[in-house]
Amino acid sequence: MVKYDETEDDEENPPDYRGMRQLQQQYQWSHECLDAGAAAYAKRKYRAAVDLYAAAYRHSGGSSGSFSFRYYCVVMVTNGLTQTDLNATEKDIRFLKEVLADENEEHASRVRVAVVLGALATNITDSVTNLRRALEISVTMSKDQREARVVGPDPKEDADKFSQETSMVQTQQGVLVDALAQEARDHLTRIVGADAKELQVKVPELPPPAPPSICDPPGPAPEERPPAPKSEKEVKKMAKEKKKQEALLEAQKEAARRERALVRGRYAMGMDDPTAADRLFIAAPDLGLEQAKIDSMLKCYMCGECALPHEPHEFCSKCHLACYCSRDCQKQHWKWRHKRECRPKEDFKPGDYACLDAKKVVNPAEYDDLAQHVGVGHGIWLIVGVLASYDDGHNVRVTMDGRDATSKVFGREVLCRLPPSSPDFNPQKLPLTPK
Repeated sequence: MVKYDETEDDEENPPDYRGMRQLQQQYQWSHECLDAGAAAYAKRKYRAAVDLYAAAYRHSGGSSGSFSFRYYCVVMVTNGLTQTDLNATEKDIRFLKEVLADENEEHASRVRVAVVLGALATNITDSVTNLRRALEISVTMSKDQREARVVGPDPKEDADKFSQETSMVQTQQGVLVDALAQEARDHLTRIVGADAKELQVKVPELPPPAPPSICDPPGPAPEERPPAPKSEKEVKKMAKEKKKQEALLEAQKEAARRERALVRGRYAMGMDDPTAADRLFIAAPDLGLEQAKIDSMLKCYMCGECALPHEPHEFCSKCHLACYCSRDCQKQHWKWRHKRECRPKEDFKPGDYACLDAKKVVNPAEYDDLAQHVGVGHGIWLIVGVLASYDDGHNVRVTMDGRDATSKVFGREVLCRLPPSSPDFNPQKLPLTPK
């Protein structure tokens, strides 16, 4: 380990680095003093304990250190001076006055020190001054300062002796300060009486909280803000551009929603990107069916429950075809049949098909035209779900469920064809090439 040497050149030890090392060393000394103070107390060497706790406070960085650590040091110093047979020295009084005079120190530490100084005062004037100072500090706390949490002695516990076993709890600073202020008020009442003017402390007018506009996060920098329009023509142009951006954003949201919907998983019909072409009811737009209405007809592959608008079904992460209303249904369906038929979405080839359990659809009238279009007989609703179990290039055998629990064979070209008005219609891709 290389020993730090302050005499080394500034080029090798920049000032910032030295300051960091010195600060780190101070914090180390602070914790060493704290441990030494605990050891001194265990041996009933109270004078050494008080001095070590005061040194731990100073090495902690003063008001720039940890609030809970500093407050604990102050508590142990004040308890040692008030709850043992120690006599406070000039050094002790000087330390307490330094803490009280530090306006950057938290209110709990300053009020506690003021109360102790009032108790240690050798004349009534000093005692009243310090106790009144405790009351004045206690009423200058803001809401945020009162809600700040600190680890310290339980204010509900009466400590009648100097002890490190006193219960340490996490308490709001306002609770600690209120308990200390009440103690100062009780001492002051015993000295000057209950109706004395010294007990009347005027609450200062604290600055009002910042308005919401100041508390909000700052906006973009001036150079990042769009320039203000200079003419009516630019105003109309900006409004038109904004409308275009909103329409584009809405179209992107709709595209993402459609991509997730179950109704576009019928097959990958020979397009370059199969996952983008996995659509069920490709003829739905030509039949006048609204996408939202089709989505509302989605049902869980296991129990048949419909998807709610605010609770959409989750799709199988492997094939992105099967959807379920709950994790339990997904597990049951996986063990029952989906484990045998599921494939990764990247494995879909031109001519791959999928259909869903026939019992999941209750013969909606809107599907009549669609069924006739794809050549499926009435009552057998070809819905996405079960992957094709057989494909010889000309015919496709699909296993249906429920009352149609037999293998149905459909002509490949019949299943794959699209209406000419469909935006995805491409006569050059039909008939599809066998796998």
